[in-house]
Amino acid sequence: MLALALNTVSLRHAELGQMGAAVAAAEESVGIVRDLVRANALVFELDLAAVLADLSGYLWRLGRRAQSFQHNTEAEEVFGR
Repeated sequence: MLALALNTVSLRHAELGQMGAAVAAAEESVGIVRDLVRANALVFELDLAAVLADLSGYLWRLGRRAQSFQHNTEAEEVFGR
């Protein structure tokens, strides 16, 4: 629940144009969901893909293209499974 709440916080920051804060919250969310995936990939992998996709968008808007592509590629791999 904390990871999804952090992702929601990141979305709200992005809506307000606060991209740095959006990235920070999304990165925290990704870290938590990665831990959950290690415990149970079947249940949490799609959540990981979703937060990675959001983080990718924020990074793109900040001009951090290489990081954005990296996270987006990982999200696409997960969605593809």
